[in-house]
This record gives sequence, structure tokens and C-alpha cells, in this order.
Amino acid sequence: MTYAAIEAEILDALRGALEALQMKFSEEQASTAGVDEDPADQAYAMNVTTEMRSLLNGVSGKPVSRQVLLYREALALFRDFMALEVGDAVDVEGRDLRRLVDGALGASEPLPSPVSTPWGAPQHTEFLARGVFSVITAGHGGIKVADAFNQRIPEYLRNEDGWYEEDCDWCLVALAFPDLFSDADVESAKKTLADYYPNAFEAHFGYRPTAEQSHVVAREEFDRQHRDHWQIYSARGEGRFVLGHGRVGGREGHGPERLFIVPRDEYRRREAGMNFVIDDDRHGPVPVGDVYTGDFSALLPLQSGQQVEGRVLLMGGSAVIEGTGAERFYLAPLCEQALLFVGQHVSLSVDSDGKVQWPQAWVLTMEQDGDTLFWGNRRGWTPCLEDARACASSEKAAGNLPEVGPEACRWISLDEARDFGQTTEPSFSPSA
Repeated sequence: MTYAAIEAEILDALRGALEALQMKFSEEQASTAGVDEDPADQAYAMNVTTEMRSLLNGVSGKPVSRQVLLYREALALFRDFMALEVGDAVDVEGRDLRRLVDGALGASEPLPSPVSTPWGAPQHTEFLARGVFSVITAGHGGIKVADAFNQRIPEYLRNEDGWYEEDCDWCLVALAFPDLFSDADVESAKKTLADYYPNAFEAHFGYRPTAEQSHVVAREEFDRQHRDHWQIYSARGEGRFVLGHGRVGGREGHGPERLFIVPRDEYRRREAGMNFVIDDDRHGPVPVGDVYTGDFSALLPLQSGQQVEGRVLLMGGSAVIEGTGAERFYLAPLCEQALLFVGQHVSLSVDSDGKVQWPQAWVLTMEQDGDTLFWGNRRGWTPCLEDARACASSEKAAGNLPEVGPEACRWISLDEARDFGQTTEPSFSPSA
């Protein structure tokens, strides 16, 4: 039902109540025919009749909402007059009539603009229709629908408090009362309803939106498809990699949370709005032994001029250096090298400005069809070029490297790698 249809119903109720009151008044007049009437009462009745006629003469051609206000004023005027004329007749003899009149007046009562909202004090209020207002606050906004109209909205579109925020819920009002909005707004509301409220969309239009039409439906299908897969649901990037927090089935899934290190470009290519699904053949979790689980208060800050040697561990959004002395654990900022060297032994120094100096990172690359391919993900990097060359030899002997000519492969530093810009990840990866 449109807003105009509801207003038309209210207008019909006002007209019906007014006609019923006038009929009741005519009956009372007939029953007292021949009885002398006070001239003052006659004059009062004449004034009321004239004022009512003046109000109703202005109805023709007016919008329905304006007609409602005029008929309401006329009905209220005549109700007050009848209460004086016939005493308790309306209360005692005409209870049904009183309910009819009070109901029509109640449904058409003036509906003031809201003075408060769920998002703070209103800064700007726009009148959309009687009882429907668009409200803007300092931080948010939305639409307020007065209870008389809100209760006429279908339950599957209705917010019981009558407030509809501006990002998503506005579409519920636009589809309940499309005659208050432009065609473009109604079409946009339909898309928003499909995207965020597929159940309400199905109830309203009779069919369910597809995954291409609805983010919620797409997410439901994604969750069903990947409920038994590791998923990264929170990540922070450091250079060419991201450190992600994952769990089987996602944030609300099951099992323990693990840390994963994956190439940033790969992470960016995940399906829009969805978690990153771990490829078990390429993105194994950070070994439990490489994750610091001790007390945060036991970690020592690195000081200017200090040199530290130890194994790199991860702790949420920080790196931890596991030293060999009595004071074993040092807190270091998370960076690309920390992700590259996790689980490996490194030597760090801290300059006079307090900046941690990590060793250079090296990776094996090869040229293929004009692209620079990096060997594997984080496990291909090493802080020592000598160790890197030895590692490459053993990997080749084990058959873990592709058969390419020696001129196509070379070791480059992390700084050089950054200069390549967009690169293609190889389809192979080194052994753990």
C-alpha cells in the first residue's frame, strides 16, 4: 500500500465520521422540533456551520495530505459543538459514534518533526510527507516514520521504532511508500534491499536475489563452500606481504586461531568483501614454535645503539627477537623483514634514532616471458646470501626448482625486488 493510499483511507474515515456526526445532529434537531431555542445557541450553530463550510469549500483541488488537515479541523470543530449541544448523548447513546470520531481524529493527528534521533540531535530535518521526515545529525542520519504510518508498513520491511538509518534501512521506507520517492530512488532501494536484506526482498518481490545481486547471499554461499577451509579474516600489510589471522570457517568458525603470511598481491585478489581462503599447498600457517605466547610484560624494548642476535618470532602485530642471554625476548616493530625471516636467526642493530636495522633479504628470481617470478613466498627469502646460494643448490638437487637455464635465475635483494613493481608469483613453492 502506498503512502497516498493510507492518507486516502484516513481522509475517507474523516469524511465518514463528519457525516455521521451531522446525521446525529440532524436527528437531535428533529427530536426537538417546535421547542423554543435560545437565540445565542442558534447564532453559535450558525457560526459553526459557516466555519465548517468555509473549511470544506477549500478542499477541492488540494493534495490529499492538505485535505486531511482541513477535514480534521472541520470534524474537531463539529465534535466540540455536538458535545455542547447534546450533552452526554455522544458519550452514552452513541458510543460507536464516539469511537468512530475519536479514531478518525487520532489517525489524522498532527505529526511534528522529531526533536531527537538514535544518532544525536537533528541538525537538519526535511519534511517528506505528513509523519515522514528525513533527518541529518552530526554523525549520521535517516528517516523517521510516525507510528500511525509505520504500523502500516509490512512487517518484513518494518522497524518497530520507526527509525530507518540512511545507509541501508532507508530502502525499507522507499519500497513501502514508493510514491514519496523518485523512480531512481526506488530502483536504488530495490538494489539495496536485495544486497542487504534478501529475505525481505523475497517476501516483497516473490523471488530470492542471486549471489550476483546480493552481498549477503554471496556471503552465505561463500560460507557454505568454505566452512571447512582456513580463512584469513583480519590482516595487516608489511611490504610485499600481509600477516593474517585465520581460523577454519572464518572469524566465527571453529578451532584455534593461527597466523599466516601471504603475498600482498594475492591477498588483494581475494573476492570482494570475503575472507581470504588459504591454499594449503602454498600458505601453510606460521609454525606454532615461531609464535610468541609468553607474557607481554616480559618483553624488553630495543635501545639505541643496541645489537641483538636471535630467532624471529611473531606476536600479533609485533615481532619478537628470541635472544640467547638471560634477557631473552625483545620487542621489535613488525616489518617486511620480520615476516620474511620469521623462524630464522638474525643479527639486528638499533641506530641512534632508535630505528631497527635488519639484515638485507635475498630471494631467488627468474625471468619468464618478460615477467620477474619470485621463488615461493616468504620461505624463499634469507638474510644471508651465502646460505641462499647453498639453499638453492640443495633445492635444485631435490628437484624443487623448475628446470630453467642458469642465466634466467639470479639472487636479488629486497630493495631491488621493490623496484620491479607489479610481479607475478610463481606456481611453485619451496619445501618447508
